[in-house]
Amino acid sequence: MKRHLASALAGLAVAGGLTLATTSSASAYPRCAAGYQCSWVYYTDAAHTTATGVRGFDCNGNLFSWGTTSAYVIYEQDTCGGGPVN
Repeated sequence: MKRHLASALAGLAVAGGLTLATTSSASAYPRCAAGYQCSWVYYTDAAHTTATGVRGFDCNGNLFSWGTTSAYVIYEQDTCGGGPVN
């Protein structure tokens, strides 16, 4: 389910005309363990009502990023199903 949230938010960003981009601060985010994808979802407030951005790594280890960061963040991690694709 967590994987679907990140994917849905990324899809929403594309549908909304935002561009998924990598960031030069990739080292600021630790890599996911092998076989996992992870993301940091940023929100406007402590109630996590509206997402403002996402940063994360997909199952191939590629960084994805859209929107803005904030002080209100949730870390999500989910298995890739078959591990990272090489």
